[in-house]
Amino acid sequence: MSSETNSLITTDHHRQPATNFRWPIRLKRRQRLPIVRLGGLKPRRGFFLTRLCKKAKLKWLRVKYMNMAKKLKKYYESLVKEILEGGRTIESFQQRMLLEASFAIPVMGLSFNSYP
Repeated sequence: MSSETNSLITTDHHRQPATNFRWPIRLKRRQRLPIVRLGGLKPRRGFFLTRLCKKAKLKWLRVKYMNMAKKLKKYYESLVKEILEGGRTIESFQQRMLLEASFAIPVMGLSFNSYP
């Protein structure tokens, strides 16, 4: 045998492969995990009409809550006003009781049960 046939018979492990190495192709795509966005720009999605309805709903809610806040403010102001007036009437009532008690018989003393 010649040297040429010996080189063909022996296997050379350091030869170049016939084709280039390729990574196996994945046919199934991996599902994306849910992402939480903390501010920043958000992708514009949705039909124009739905966005319009959302904006109208938000404006309506804002007006509704502003009216509720106004009513609550009026109620609070009237409550404070009534409490102050009630305090004044109680003070006048107590003054009247003390005045009447001062003219009463000294033995009886001051009794709160006799007044409504």
